[in-house]
Amino acid sequence: MPGSHNIGYNWVKHSHCVTGKQPFSFSGCLISSFYSYRNNPTFARQYPPMTTLTRLGYIILSLLIASCGHMEEPAKASYVEALTQLNAGVLKEAGLSGHGVKIGIIDLGFSGLNENPATRNLFERARIVFAKQYYPDSLPVFFSPGETHGFAVTFMMGGQSKRDTCFGGALAVDADYYLAKIGKSTFENKTFGDEENNVRIALEDLYQRGVRLVNFSLGYWDEFENDEENYSPAMMDGKTTRIAKICREFAAKGMIIVTAAGNTGEYAWRIVWTPADVEEVITVGACNRLSVPHRVSYSSIGNPLVDFVKPDVVCYSTWGTSLSTPVITSLIALMLETDSTLTPLQVKRILQKASNLYPYPNNYVGYGIPDAALILELLDDPGLEPNRVKVIHTEAEQLVIETTSPSNLLFQKSGPYVVKRQYLLEPEDGKITLRRKRNIPRSTLVTGPQVYEIFWK
Repeated sequence: MPGSHNIGYNWVKHSHCVTGKQPFSFSGCLISSFYSYRNNPTFARQYPPMTTLTRLGYIILSLLIASCGHMEEPAKASYVEALTQLNAGVLKEAGLSGHGVKIGIIDLGFSGLNENPATRNLFERARIVFAKQYYPDSLPVFFSPGETHGFAVTFMMGGQSKRDTCFGGALAVDADYYLAKIGKSTFENKTFGDEENNVRIALEDLYQRGVRLVNFSLGYWDEFENDEENYSPAMMDGKTTRIAKICREFAAKGMIIVTAAGNTGEYAWRIVWTPADVEEVITVGACNRLSVPHRVSYSSIGNPLVDFVKPDVVCYSTWGTSLSTPVITSLIALMLETDSTLTPLQVKRILQKASNLYPYPNNYVGYGIPDAALILELLDDPGLEPNRVKVIHTEAEQLVIETTSPSNLLFQKSGPYVVKRQYLLEPEDGKITLRRKRNIPRSTLVTGPQVYEIFWK
């Protein structure tokens, strides 16, 4: 097994191991396995689990996408929209940047991280302090051309986008990063048990190095070539799968594990994969509106058969839950910079209270979109109980609500948190009319910053 490297600026600059190559390009366009099958909202829903033959077709499709333009940054959406949505400017104004916080990133590959202008500064400032590969590989260097999924994830936490004219970089630009490669490229055959073992070893390594915050923008369900290794929806209870047990073990040790909800929302599967199903981890979904938490269709929903809510929160991402997750991870890093004694449960509770649907979460978007300003208030006063939701009990057949907001979102629920459907609504003459529906005892209406919880008695 390859050894670990403590990677400071001098090591990166002078080591003969660094090739200096950019990720493989074709006709001047970046070809990136960032479009990874297992966590890709566009292609994964169109094609079955990938055999050797279908991998070739998938690579060709990736080439066609890349031919649309050179991707100097790993995600067109970048982190700018997400930070705007989270009101993250207040964190920058408070002088927070992740200084002194160790962030672990467990992923499949970090190709291009050391060369791309958007992330090269992390090396120049010695913020990449540890990197280890947990499986045999023929590639000569940790950052060799290949899988770029981890590169995109790291960028969302510590990168600097050329489109960023207001934040001066992602949230955690001054954090220390600990990188772990735990599996093969997404285009290679995978042995699931091996990858799970690698996750356990990586978590133990990170734990021994004092890392308390870990980003895990991966997940497992039924995509493995060996059908006997596949999981089933019935196993997504947060306790059954092997990877769920591993994450629960390290959460009990005080690790804050932040994981992607998954991109199975348009499959028959639909629910969060594992370890996003674990109650003790922080599960992040994706929304595609800046002003309201409208679930992106690919974002996995919470299992309606468990007695806790998943996902925990959402934020803006049109490129998969892989890229909404590191935004929330970096937000937590700034919370830890403010108070390093916070426990995983305290962090989760602050995120919940700071989100716009609290205290009425649902299994589409959890507690909704966190507000960074409210997070700062809750760090000062953990006992604060936000009171932003107006509760309405009605026996009427319809309800008229006045609004000046052009962005309005309705969740129709069959119970306290199980959503049957969501709608974007346009007001007529400054009003929204809601009508009682059969088997819908509760609704949540988000109209701009105002939220209504409606009980149809």
